[in-house]
Amino acid sequence: MESALDPFTLLKDKTPPKPAPPPAAIRPFSASKDLKVARYLIGAGIMEPSSLANLNTLWTPFFLFVWAAFTHILVVRFGRGWPTSLHLLIAGEGFQAAWESLPFLQGVTQWLTIIPLLVTPPIVLLAAFELRHRNRFEDEMSRAIGEEDMRDIPAYYATDNLVLEAGEKPLVAEEGGRKGFWVFEFDGRMIGAMALDGRRPAKTLDSIVDLPSPVESDNKEDGAAAVPEEAATTSTATDSPYPLRNRKSKASATETEVTSKAFEPSSYTGTVQLRRFATSPSFRPAKIEDDLLQLAAAFAFAPTSTTTTLPPAKRITIALRPTVEKPLLARLKANGFKPLPSGDVDELNPDGWKDGKAAAGGVLGSISSLLDKVWPLDLSWKTYALDRDAWVTAQKA
Repeated sequence: MESALDPFTLLKDKTPPKPAPPPAAIRPFSASKDLKVARYLIGAGIMEPSSLANLNTLWTPFFLFVWAAFTHILVVRFGRGWPTSLHLLIAGEGFQAAWESLPFLQGVTQWLTIIPLLVTPPIVLLAAFELRHRNRFEDEMSRAIGEEDMRDIPAYYATDNLVLEAGEKPLVAEEGGRKGFWVFEFDGRMIGAMALDGRRPAKTLDSIVDLPSPVESDNKEDGAAAVPEEAATTSTATDSPYPLRNRKSKASATETEVTSKAFEPSSYTGTVQLRRFATSPSFRPAKIEDDLLQLAAAFAFAPTSTTTTLPPAKRITIALRPTVEKPLLARLKANGFKPLPSGDVDELNPDGWKDGKAAAGGVLGSISSLLDKVWPLDLSWKTYALDRDAWVTAQKA
C-alpha cells in the first residue's frame, strides 16, 4: 500500500509548468542603449545582399557558360583530359560499358584527379564577383551610416506627439509628415529596426562621406577643409552626444559632425518613406517583418488624434533590389505593397548620390558605369508602395 506522503505519488500526475515566453516588443528608439546596435543592424542589412549577389550572378546563363568553358580548358590543358568513362557515355556506349572500360581503382582515380579542376572555376568567379559587389555595397553602407538621419537619430526622427488644445487645428501637410524610428526587441536583444521618414521623403540625404579627403583639403590655399556646396548649408558644430567621425578627414568629430537639414516645406506631398528597414536573419522564419510593417502602416495612416498633430499619410514607399532581397519582397507583397511603375512621381532613387560620380571618376568611373549596364545580374532598385485607401479597405475586411 502506497503511503499518502510518498513524493512520487504526489507528483506523478503533475506536469511542470511551461516557462513563460521571452518578452518581445516594438518600442521607440532609445539613443542611450540602442545606437550602436541599431547602426550595426542597419549596416549589416545593407551589406547582406552582397553575398546573395555573388551566388545569383554565378547561376546566370552567361557565367554558367564561362564556368563550363573555364573548366574544360583546365581539364584539357592542365589535366589529363576527361575520364575515359565519360567519353564512352557521350559516345553512347552505355553505362555498363563505361563502368567496365577500366579497372575500378583506375576509373575512380581519373575522376578524383579532376575534382580540383572542377571546383577551381567557381571559386575564382566568386572571388571576382566579391571584388565587384563588396566594394559597391560597402560604399552604400558607409554612406548610409553617415547620412544625416543616422548621425543623429533622435533629432531627425523626433516624433511630434503634442496634445491638441481646445480649438487648435492639426498641422497642415506642408509642415511635414509623420516620422519615427523603432526597434524590435526580443529577450533583451534587438532583432529589427525601422525608420519612417516624413521629414524629407525620397530626398538624397547628406552624408559624412561627402566631406573632402585630407588630400583635397591640403590643396586649399588656406588649409581649411572644403565642404561641398550641398553639405555647406548643414555642416556645422552640433551638441549631439552621439557624433560620427569622418575617417577620411583630419577634422575632429565635433568639426565634422553635421546637423540635420532644415525641413523643406514644399517637399512633402503626403508620401512617407521607409528609409531604414533591417531584421535579423535568424528571426525571419517567424515573419517579424510583418510586425514592423503593420506598425509602420498603423502609425502613418491612423487618423489625426490627440496623440499627433500631423495628418495621416497617403502612401508609404520603400525601395529594394528584388533580385537579391527576395525575403523582404515576399513580406512586402504579403502586407499589401505594390510595385510602382517606372517614372511615378513617388519613385525612389537611392542611387541619386551617384549622379555625376562616373564623370568625376574619370576612366575608372566610366568603366564602372558601363559594367553596371552590361552586368548579367540586375541590381537596379524598385519602388514598392502601400496606399492608405488600400490599407483601410484591408483593415475593414
